[in-house]
Amino acid sequence: MSEYNKSKKDISGKKSYSTLSSKNQITVPSIIREKLNAEPGDQVVFYYNEESKEITVSSIKKDSLLSLYGSMPPKGDKGMKDWDAIRKMAKNEYFNKEKNI
Repeated sequence: MSEYNKSKKDISGKKSYSTLSSKNQITVPSIIREKLNAEPGDQVVFYYNEESKEITVSSIKKDSLLSLYGSMPPKGDKGMKDWDAIRKMAKNEYFNKEKNI
């Protein structure tokens, strides 16, 4: 039996498969969407760790502050100070969420 067939029958929930389309797109398997609590409009983040050669998947809710990150350029020095604080909050929110996965 091939590795693919063995894995498809694996009911432990540790493996899921999705086929890459001709447009290089995938559908996130339902079990993964559930674990990420991902919904339409959310962003899916893929992080590749060079050292361990592992890929981590997380999601960003469409209504999170981080989803606005970089959407508007800051204007002038006064605006830049405000946007620096907003960016810092967004980064903190993102990294704190990753730790909870």
